[in-house]
Amino acid sequence: MKRVISIILSLIFIINLLCSCGKDMDNMKEDNSNSCVAEMECKAYYYDYYSHNCDTICDFFETDLGYYLLNYNNKMIYYSEKSELNFVILCNKPDCDHSGEDCNAYAGSHIGYYNGKIYSVSFSRAVELIRMNTDGTNHEKVADMPYAQSPSGVGQRSAGGKVFFYEGYIINFINFTLDKTTAYPVAYKIELETGKSTLLFDEQFIDCSSLISIFFPTGNKIWFSVWSLKEKESYYCCLNLDTNEITKKLPFGSDMVRISVENGMLYYYKGNTGFCEYNPETEEEKLLKQYDFAIANVVYGENNIFAKVWKTDSEGNKYDSQMIILDKEYNIIAQAELPTDNVTNMAFISVTSDYILLYEGNDVPTGITHYIDLNKITDGKMTVEKIQ
Repeated sequence: MKRVISIILSLIFIINLLCSCGKDMDNMKEDNSNSCVAEMECKAYYYDYYSHNCDTICDFFETDLGYYLLNYNNKMIYYSEKSELNFVILCNKPDCDHSGEDCNAYAGSHIGYYNGKIYSVSFSRAVELIRMNTDGTNHEKVADMPYAQSPSGVGQRSAGGKVFFYEGYIINFINFTLDKTTAYPVAYKIELETGKSTLLFDEQFIDCSSLISIFFPTGNKIWFSVWSLKEKESYYCCLNLDTNEITKKLPFGSDMVRISVENGMLYYYKGNTGFCEYNPETEEEKLLKQYDFAIANVVYGENNIFAKVWKTDSEGNKYDSQMIILDKEYNIIAQAELPTDNVTNMAFISVTSDYILLYEGNDVPTGITHYIDLNKITDGKMTVEKIQ
């Protein structure tokens, strides 16, 4: 079993770059290596998922230096070495009380990593793109983000603008409300190193009331979800970054939480049904493996699939909550029991090369409280451990 899990090397939501190593916060050094650019390829996946029961893939990334996580409450970055999970605030400034924007760890609302630097988007005074070293030092403004109004001058900005980091860029979706039944979506691509902004689209391609809640980049295309006020349905849409063409492909319900795209096909879990494949060209759905879980929050890896799953009774109460690992034939190869009451929630944060990271609480995840060590799987059983 260990051998099966050890091949999980290329996972979404992580970046494996060639970076200098550091042992603690005082000894961390800035990574100035240019060789990591060629290693990026299409592995720089940053997602901002919203799903059921507060499960959120947080602003989190992995480098050879360690793990970095943004706390949404205090807007600070926390860091942990890989050898021992212990998240500490990313600041070694003497006499800093870590309570304001002068702290080295302050980031704002979103963080990402590219070419040896941490990038953040701050909404405190203005919408700014900020760059800093991997130890939190040397904050510098890269550019103002195009956030205040629509290029066409139409509508008022709605709450819920989304920021996604992808392959050296930020994809910034903004929503403008025209009236109670119509919204006006705008999207920009901002280059991280230069701050150069490019308008992707400024058109009413679909009537939507909320912005992207599911985001999946693949090559030159980005799949995302919107909610149609008029049709009262949600859709997966596909944006071609080369042509800026948007196509509406797949309606989805609240039980279809996350997708993966491979060879032009969409893969997802459908509540109380199982794992499915969808052909966008023929609009045909195929059931690949039947399961009776009500919901499965899924992360698709290169060789394995990771999912937090649970069932619900006739009154909507959760039970049989588990963390599971499946092979690419959708067979369960490892599992761990999670709290199953309706008071305690164990949110699935992310997967790294060594751990499944979890957060226990009923609010939006602000850190990592528990983990599963992928190197300690015995006879298909995994153990949830608490970070001390």
